[in-house]
Order: sequence, then structure tokens, then C-alpha cells
Amino acid sequence: MYVTASMTWGLLALVIGCTERPPAVVGDDGWGPQHPRLGHTLPPPAPRTKPTPAADRPRWDRADKLDELQLLAERGRSEHLDGRMERTVRISPEATPYLHVFSGGPALPQGALIVQHHHQPGSKRTVATYAMLKRQPGFAADSADWEYFVIDDKSRVAAQGALPLCARCHREAPQDCLFGPPKTGL
Repeated sequence: MYVTASMTWGLLALVIGCTERPPAVVGDDGWGPQHPRLGHTLPPPAPRTKPTPAADRPRWDRADKLDELQLLAERGRSEHLDGRMERTVRISPEATPYLHVFSGGPALPQGALIVQHHHQPGSKRTVATYAMLKRQPGFAADSADWEYFVIDDKSRVAAQGALPLCARCHREAPQDCLFGPPKTGL
């Protein structure tokens, strides 16, 4: 027998003598329905936008200068993408203190750039690049003022800004939203 929510409510109302229907469920945050009567409210849903087609994405303004960055870590297993990729890491001169942040050094200064190139295992071709650029104080206080970039294989910007997914993870880092200089080797 197929029982609907209305039928269930009707049976429950009949049994306990209740005539008022509960308010409609206004959303579900993954932990269960949000009920206005219980004091739960949901923000209005963010408007969905179509992703920018790859061909229309702007080229990253730093793409042509990446080879000028200092190689910090040779090929190693990436901490991103479930460890399925290999990565190399480069840093700008402003990011040189990165090596000392974890021995009590200061946070990295504005302009510091850390770049991870991701490769398929055994391949030299970069399939994605993740970068962090330290911005002016107040840019993103909850993530130590880092701006995050996701760059595609053609050096086009797929996403940038105070990206929530990047920021959420990097907030768990021990210092300055950084996890430490990466290890070399696979």
C-alpha cells in the first residue's frame, strides 16, 4: 500500500484529535528538514549561474610568468584531487618565507604567490593549476587574506576569489592557512 504524507498526517490527526496541519517544510540543509515553527530559517537560495564556457574564460594574467617563479618542490603526490595527481610547486620571491612560517616565522606578506601545477601520473602536461595569492589586509579575513585561483590546462581562469571550498580546507592549516612546504617524491 502506498502512503503519502497527507494520508499519514490525516491518520495521525484522527488518532490524536489534532486538526492543525504542520507548516510546510521550507528546505533541507542535508541534516534534515528546516521547520519555521522550530525557529529554523533558511537564507534564500543563491541564484544558479551557468558556468562560463572554457573558450570564453579570461587568460590568467600571471600565466606567462610562471616559469620565472622559484621551483619549491619537484614532482610529488598532490594533496588535492584525492591524491590521484602529481604536482610541482613554485613560489614568488615574496613567498620565500613560506619555508620558515612553520618555525615561528611571520605570515607571508601581501603579493606572495604559491602555485601548484597538477599532472597526470608520468605526464609532463599540466592539466590544472591551483594558486594562492596573498592580498591586502581585509580581502578575506576568515582565510588570512588569500585569494584562490583554479586555472585550466590552457591557462584560463576557471575560478578565482575567496573560493569557499578552498578557504574551508585551508582554514584547517596550522599557520597562515598554509599546510607546510610540500614533500618531494612520490
